[in-house]
Parts: sequence; structure tokens; C-alpha cells
Amino acid sequence: MLLAAVGGLALLRTVVLLLALVPRGPGHYWFAFWTEPGARSVYVTVAFAAFLAVFVTAYAVLRNGYGMTRARAAGRILVATGLPPAALGGLVAVLGLERAMTLWNDQLALLPWGLSRILGITGYLEIPTSRR
Repeated sequence: MLLAAVGGLALLRTVVLLLALVPRGPGHYWFAFWTEPGARSVYVTVAFAAFLAVFVTAYAVLRNGYGMTRARAAGRILVATGLPPAALGGLVAVLGLERAMTLWNDQLALLPWGLSRILGITGYLEIPTSRR
């Protein structure tokens, strides 16, 4: 029951993206996303609302469909929500910020090729090296 509810919302989020792509494809979507504040605001608002609806729906299904107490259902949702960012944060702490960002840039090509290695990605993005 839980998988069906969350899967339905994932399908809804996919439909929201497809509706944004319908007018003229992904190139226009990406251009409009960064250049038209009104369209960007509407898209981000709807997509974020659908994202939050996943957690609300999962909580409701755990409470009503599986008969969990409020605290147990909320605890499961919080653990499922908090573990991935904690694991990724731990990975960044182990690798170091410079190494983690360089690996991320190598995979996604966010900066021009090789620039992160030449200038240092944290220096290029002006990320402070110390905590003050």
C-alpha cells in the first residue's frame, strides 16, 4: 500500500515535468527555467509541493494503512528523510570538501573541463577554507 501511494506521487511529479517539457522540449524548458521568473516560480512551487506530498502521504499510509502510532509513523518518516543527507555529509567529511566537489564536478561537468583541477574548485567558487 505504501509503495503504491508513493509511486502514484512519483508519477504525478513526472507528469509535472512532462507538462513543462511539452511546449518546446528540454532546451526551451531549461532556457525558460533560468530566464522567466514567473514560470520558474510556478514550476518550483508545484514540484516542491508534490515533493512534500510524498512525506505527508507516507505518514498517512503508515498511520491508517499499517496502524502505526503517530510517534512511530513520524519516526520512520524522519529516519527515512534524514539518513541519506547524513550519509552524504559523512562521505564529504571523510573525503574532504575539495575532493568531494571535484568528484561531483567530474561526473556532472558543472565547471569547464579541467578548471576545477587548475584553480581548485573551492578557490574558484570562493568557499572559505577555514571556519570562522
